[in-house]
Amino acid sequence: MVRLTGYVIIDGRKTSLDWTVMPDGVIVSAGNLSPLNVEATVNITPPAPPVPEPLSTPAPVEETPTDYESMNKTELMTLCSQRGLSTTGTKAELIARLEADDSGEAEAVSEGETDEESQPQ
Repeated sequence: MVRLTGYVIIDGRKTSLDWTVMPDGVIVSAGNLSPLNVEATVNITPPAPPVPEPLSTPAPVEETPTDYESMNKTELMTLCSQRGLSTTGTKAELIARLEADDSGEAEAVSEGETDEESQPQ
């Protein structure tokens, strides 16, 4: 059984359509448009099976830059310590040190060495 509802334009007029097509092909009308002079062929085909998507490698995840400015000094010192960088200095110095490490320009500071000792004279 198939139900057809909506509107059709016949001779420039919008006419409501509410038909039910029975399994034997008989059309039953509940709307303003009579199906008496309408010939209908109903071909109901099952939907096609879904086509599986090809497997693909996941897109590489881009690392977003760390927002060091939003961190407090203790968090920055912890990051520096984890990376083997000096943990002394102002917040701005710690951020600069971490950013340099991110770009591969920083050198590890050995135990006991201070910022003053690592700076060229």
